[in-house]
Amino acid sequence: MLKLRPDIAASRSETIKTPSVIRAEFTREIEELTTLRRRIKERIADENDKQKVKVQKMKKKYDREGVNFIEDEEEIG
Repeated sequence: MLKLRPDIAASRSETIKTPSVIRAEFTREIEELTTLRRRIKERIADENDKQKVKVQKMKKKYDREGVNFIEDEEEIG
């Protein structure tokens, strides 16, 4: 248990003014953001893989003479 003098008020606003605390919190926030970005990119890659599998199934199902699949919509114009 930490004992403090009654006249000392520990407050975050005063503590955060210390440069080392600012750097430590900033570094922690960057690490959390990096983790979040990595997780988002992994989820996007998973969804892209799922969509590719669905398209391959659809191509296999409808692959016959006279049916053309367009990869890029700009090819239509």
